[in-house]
Amino acid sequence: MALSYGLENTNIYITNPSSSVVNFSSAGGICGYSLPPSSSLSNCYNTGSVAATSSDSSPAAVGGISGSSRYPNNTPIRNCYWNVDSIQEIDGTLLEGGDKKGIGDDQYSTDTTPLTDAEMNDPSSFVGFDFVDVWYGELGTYPVLRAFGTYPVSFGNIILTKPSGKPGEEVDVEVSFTDNHGIAGFILDFEYDASVLTPVSVTMNPSLSSTSFVENLNYDANKIRVVWLNDIDVTTEELFTIRFRISSDADEGETPVDVAYVEVATAAFSSVATAKRDGWVTILSGLIRGDVNGDGIVDEFDLLLLLQYIAGLKGSGDLDLIAAKIYLDGGPVGLLDAMLLAQHLADPVHVTIPMAPQ
Repeated sequence: MALSYGLENTNIYITNPSSSVVNFSSAGGICGYSLPPSSSLSNCYNTGSVAATSSDSSPAAVGGISGSSRYPNNTPIRNCYWNVDSIQEIDGTLLEGGDKKGIGDDQYSTDTTPLTDAEMNDPSSFVGFDFVDVWYGELGTYPVLRAFGTYPVSFGNIILTKPSGKPGEEVDVEVSFTDNHGIAGFILDFEYDASVLTPVSVTMNPSLSSTSFVENLNYDANKIRVVWLNDIDVTTEELFTIRFRISSDADEGETPVDVAYVEVATAAFSSVATAKRDGWVTILSGLIRGDVNGDGIVDEFDLLLLLQYIAGLKGSGDLDLIAAKIYLDGGPVGLLDAMLLAQHLADPVHVTIPMAPQ
């Protein structure tokens, strides 16, 4: 591509050597010039060499991605990677070390990343690339576009759902293996923030054999490991569900649940190349601590309802147990919560809720 003008260019890769045309002074692995209006380059990489020749009117500029990028506010360049081990040449002179650039004229700071050839053979180097729906990558090869159909059949995607819940509630993260052409075993590790989430259980899909299914909820301080084996390949996509309990003092926002380790194999002892899409749990706001009856106000009626619950006159369905848990000792709603609520109602300025044990 000699010139990018008014185009949104995305998901491009070049693995062959590139060079400038005769008397064209700006050459790049993806394009020579990137110009406004509304031009952009994103999610692209170049592994090949680039050469440029100066013209009568301007010196040569050469870059692993683009020879020149004008008007940066109109020409965003994002998630673009180039091979620092490949040749860059200007007027017959080879560039070395720091003289090599992603954008040749280097007028503006743009998002291009130099990678060694070894790093370009590792899909984890390409931050921002969608390796689930758009790209395929595995160790030892450059990424390719899935649309070209050149990725191996023994390939799949570990995908996690993204549930939401309030502090104190339990949520389910469902784990699937899409594009499953047949697997007979896996080891999967999941990492989470132990100060926000506590694993409760792992439930296997009933359609999968559970005779060789083992989960370790305490594999590490903040990791879960799930192992499964079968004697034949299965193509089931829904694997299992991880249930977490949200901490009662969790702040509003998102907390990640990441796939930390993946090993998948077929019954023929072949490894299955696997991409992953991490998940998260969204912690909802709107919870008013101490508002036991849910009327939006913390007052003596909440204390009365809480005392009736403790005395056995009211059931769990008659009050909000999450809002009632204001003394954060990790135990069930009880006497200490009622005592703290009474003190808070008597002196709300100096006695705040919730409160953790000192």
